[in-house]
This record gives sequence, C-alpha cells and structure tokens, in this order.
Amino acid sequence: MTKHILNMESISVKYGIRNKKEAVKGLSLVVDEGGKCIALVGANGAGKTTTIRAILGLQKISAGAIKREGKFAYLPENASIYPYLTCRENVEFYLQFSGGKGNVTEYLSLTGISQLEKVMGYKLSKGQKRRLNLAMVLSSDANFICLDEPFEGLDPISSFELASLIKKLKRTGIVFLISSHVLTLVQEIADDIIFMRSGNAVEDPRTHQLNMMIIEISSPTSEAIEACGKIGYSCRIENGAVLYVDSGDEPQEVVRKLINQGVEVKYARRPSLEEAFRREYGS
Repeated sequence: MTKHILNMESISVKYGIRNKKEAVKGLSLVVDEGGKCIALVGANGAGKTTTIRAILGLQKISAGAIKREGKFAYLPENASIYPYLTCRENVEFYLQFSGGKGNVTEYLSLTGISQLEKVMGYKLSKGQKRRLNLAMVLSSDANFICLDEPFEGLDPISSFELASLIKKLKRTGIVFLISSHVLTLVQEIADDIIFMRSGNAVEDPRTHQLNMMIIEISSPTSEAIEACGKIGYSCRIENGAVLYVDSGDEPQEVVRKLINQGVEVKYARRPSLEEAFRREYGS
C-alpha cells in the first residue's frame, strides 16, 4: 500500500493586521513516498515560499491541516555556509546538528564536491556553495527536501549540473519540492508541476496547457478546423498557419489523424513549460 508522506488539506495562511491578507487559499496537496520532484511555479507573490514554509511548520496556518511522515529538510534561497570551515567541516557540523547518521564522505561524493573537502567555504564559487548546501541538507537523512529557488544566481553550467544532481538524487528515493522561475530546468526535472496564482493552485499544466499541440499547417485554415471537428479535437488558429489543438493524444497520433483528414502538416510539437506559463498568466 502506498504511503503518504505529506497530506495537506485545504490550508490557508493569512497575514497582516486582523489577518486580512490571505497568502495561501484552501490549498491541498498529497505526496506519496518514492523519489520524485514536485515544482511550484508562479509569479512573485503567488504563495510558493509561504506554502513551503507552512509545509515545514515554519509558518502558522490559519485553516486546514498538514500531516507529515518522515523527516523534512529545507534549503532556502539564500542559505549560508560557515566561510572559515572546510567543506567537510561544514557537513560534519550540520550532521551533528540535525542528528543525521550518515557518512560525510558519502554526502560530499554524492554532490560531486569530494575534491573540495579541505577547501574553506569562502573560496567556493556560488555553484559549489549550492552543492555544499545540498550535501549538508542530505546529511540530515531527510526523505522530503524543500528547495526554494535552487537555481537563483547560478550560471547556466552550474544550473544544469544542479538539475542533473537533483535527478540523480530522486533515484535514491528522496522527494523534492522546489519553487523556481527557471522553467526550462523545472520542465526537465519535475514529475508534477503546480501553477500557483494568488495563493491558489491552478490545474497542472501537464494535463492542461502542455496537452496542447502546436502544429504548423500548409492547408487552408478552414479545412484544418473542419478536420479537427471531425476527429473530435477542439482547436484554434493563430498567426494564420499555426494550429493549436487541444488533445490528450500522443503527438504522432494527432498528426496521423490530421493527415488522414487531408491536412498538410509541416511540424508538430508540445508547448514548452514557459509557453504554458505565459498562457496561464495571460502574457
């Protein structure tokens, strides 16, 4: 039987004088055990960080309930290290502080900084510091790790390396909950994506915006629209020759059905997460 490690039921978080500002509104989330990455995506002020802090018990909730199983850890956006301790000493300190029982060498190796174990913290690049932060969090033996803007301030190479590391760590059974504005990397590493707007969750774009097909056609638009209607697809035309088809079918199946209806297709693809984000937020 699958075990829930997080069950969040209709939580709300209110701020300000007389709790008039509602930062999170009736948000629910159930997460099962097993390695995965869940991403919270939204504009600034959408409630992403507040949601993470509520899950961790760092933010009082105004309504609802949160049930946690296992050990949770948190890597905030501006996490710091001890600059005059070596990488090894930083992890050793955090290991003792958090009550973890692992091996420091293992965590340094897992995050790819074994060669830096004797290097002082102040000598590290930002990407190396982020890896050290992650090694420290891993040493807590947490099975649920929250990462708030993990790619913020990293150069492209460091960002891709960190994304690859998160994907590798998922295979060890760790659940990651991240918030990020780097949508190309979110799409690469996330198994589930939750759009947030004004404290509310919007439908997962993987079953909404990302199920759209973007198809460039050579046929007259009227024929393409008629063909979509015959095979049960809703669609619209943009820029004269680009067909947006709403379908849960696989891309090759959509193209096959359109061709069978006589539609000349130049190319077909799914929208990127960035395109889905822009459509969801109306920009």
